[in-house]
Amino acid sequence: MTRKIDIFCQVVDNFGDIGVVYRLAKSLYRKYLENGLDIKIRVFLDRTEELTKLNLEAKNIECQFLDNIEYITYDYLLRNNLKPSEVIIETFGCEINEIYLEKAKEDSSLLINLEYLSSEDWSIDFHGIESLIGAKKLRKYFFIPGFSEKTGGVLFSPLKKNRIEDIFPHLTSKFLENKMLGTVFSYEKNFENMLMTLNNQKKETVLLVMGERSQNSIKEILEKKYVEKLGNFLKYGKIYIEFSTFIPQERYDELVTLTDFNLVRGEDSFVRAVLSQKPFIWHAYFQDEDIHLEKIKGFFNRYIDYFKNYHNENYLKEIDILKTLFLEYNRRVKNSLEEPKENYEDFFDNYEVLKEMSILFSDYIQEKCDLKEKLFQFIEGKLK
Repeated sequence: MTRKIDIFCQVVDNFGDIGVVYRLAKSLYRKYLENGLDIKIRVFLDRTEELTKLNLEAKNIECQFLDNIEYITYDYLLRNNLKPSEVIIETFGCEINEIYLEKAKEDSSLLINLEYLSSEDWSIDFHGIESLIGAKKLRKYFFIPGFSEKTGGVLFSPLKKNRIEDIFPHLTSKFLENKMLGTVFSYEKNFENMLMTLNNQKKETVLLVMGERSQNSIKEILEKKYVEKLGNFLKYGKIYIEFSTFIPQERYDELVTLTDFNLVRGEDSFVRAVLSQKPFIWHAYFQDEDIHLEKIKGFFNRYIDYFKNYHNENYLKEIDILKTLFLEYNRRVKNSLEEPKENYEDFFDNYEVLKEMSILFSDYIQEKCDLKEKLFQFIEGKLK
């Protein structure tokens, strides 16, 4: 028997949604094969431009196979009246075509509403509950990813054991000796305070700045400073800054494990940072009425729960320092270059303890909160 799964995705926030779906499809495919089961996965998406960046073999065409997974556009689905698979995964509340959905109510068995990553308390209560849709056969359930054993977990897969030189050949061990290495991937943000703090550190720092928004934010500051051009870098005081070109998803996953610290944005990069075992700061997607701050508070509730349950209260001071920085880093009325209020000194002064905490929490997530394992068990359990 071959298990057939359809995954639906609308590309909303650049690489955010499709990045998670691309990772999900590959992870679920591998999980079924590891369990000796045949699997066929189709991914339906509204556009393919971002897919061509995530996978260099991808093309802007309506139907294609990549790594044994079929990627199909919504337009192709509508014109060809494709039969729904037994299992359907609706990611992030995207809209599924009504004609397809009506057929699915008759032919399919399981519809999973895969929600955005959530750490708020409500996610524990809502994860796995059924949503009645008035179908005789098809049953719909909420599946909520999160940093708790009681929710859906997060996506990860084994990484290659590469060196930083394999990604950036000019970053040799000799050049990086006695330097801190960090990445910056953000929405619009004024990094004046961070650059000032780094220039006050004993060590020099190498910053790899990813994405147009991050790069423009840093360039805005450097335009008013004295900088030197040194090969791939702009040198500002003790900081070597490189504006990196786009790197594929798998390479980014490796990169954040090879650095000393990471500034990340959005959901997928947030998860990579948690798994990196390195200290990080998260720039949450901005939402009105400070809803994004509630997500940060929810994450720290889970973070505190873990250390209280598995260790002791020795780490609570550092957690409070980190939580304060996260909230100030994200407190804004919109994405802009407004004057920053956050202070990074405690982050770097407490670096070694934060690194120790990052390793402990990452190990816990990988052991207890594996989304592909939880989703596999959920699907197979419901179909028995």
